[in-house]
Amino acid sequence: MKINLLTYKGESLGKSLKFLMQVLSDVTGATARGRRLNAEADHTTRLSEAQNKRDVAAIEEGLAEFRNGNLMAIAEKAIPRMEDIPNPGIEDPSWLALWLERAQDASDENVQLWWARILAGEAQSRGSFSKWALNTVACMSKDDIKAFTTVAKCVWMFGSEPEIVYWPSSRRIVPLAECRLERTGLVRGFGQEGVLEGYHHENAPQREAIIRYFGEQYAFRFPESLEVPRGTTISLTLLGKELYSLCDATANEEYKVDCIAQWRSKGVEPLGSS
Repeated sequence: MKINLLTYKGESLGKSLKFLMQVLSDVTGATARGRRLNAEADHTTRLSEAQNKRDVAAIEEGLAEFRNGNLMAIAEKAIPRMEDIPNPGIEDPSWLALWLERAQDASDENVQLWWARILAGEAQSRGSFSKWALNTVACMSKDDIKAFTTVAKCVWMFGSEPEIVYWPSSRRIVPLAECRLERTGLVRGFGQEGVLEGYHHENAPQREAIIRYFGEQYAFRFPESLEVPRGTTISLTLLGKELYSLCDATANEEYKVDCIAQWRSKGVEPLGSS
């Protein structure tokens, strides 16, 4: 059974689900935002006072209001992304239940934006984001997201596959938080030596590759194998590839020019761009 995010009012997944459905049905986003912002300070104050009084019931009430406020903020970010989806819905109730459980504690706007994009993406295409992805994002802070968005500046598309290209010279241009990135489990391979086999496009001669960097497309002829120095072989994990679409990364012109220069120094021949 597909749960329509704009009409479903069932109780089976709990009050938080009903709350989110009501928010998603509220087309007056500004009104909803005003209610949330006016109530947010009061919720925080009440929660603080409850902690001082060791009032367990009040703490639980404060936490519930805090989480509902977070869900409302996420819903406000998700609604514009779902307006053009003909029939937004979630096919798997257990996925939506996990999304609610994980998303409700996100109070930072950058993290909330990711949760909104995840919900809209899953509502449009089932299976866009796995439950493993939900658990990973739940553990990420705004600094983790910033670190991953930074590494996304170094992603080239080899066909349909995103690949990180990070020469030693790239460290000066786009410095990465390596420890933070490896901890998230989205990126691996820092400090490893490697050899990249010659890439080729299915419609191009062997060893010729058509690769893309954001909106630009380039054709290269690679040698049979391309030896790369230590620190260059970095890759996105399966989860990293899954969450890459959430990044709001932008191209770095200096990095792009440097990459092409580094490739040429290793025997890669540029064939043109478009």
